Amino acid sequence: MIAKWLNDIALKMGEEAEYVPNAFDFSEFGMDILPEDRPSLKIMMLYNELEFKEVNTVLKDLIF
Repeated sequence: MIAKWLNDIALKMGEEAEYVPNAFDFSEFGMDILPEDRPSLKIMMLYNELEFKEVNTVLKDLIF
């Protein structure tokens, strides 16, 4: 799990779980532009060609 609270829930449910901290190097992947300084009509999403990810559904929904 990457969230301690989620790991705690899994353990309380009797599931095996292990906390793994986020692997991002925030010195490399920081916030370069504050949210209030960003253009308001830009979006970002993760993309994967696996069919069950339903990327086509998301892209269709984004077309105005």
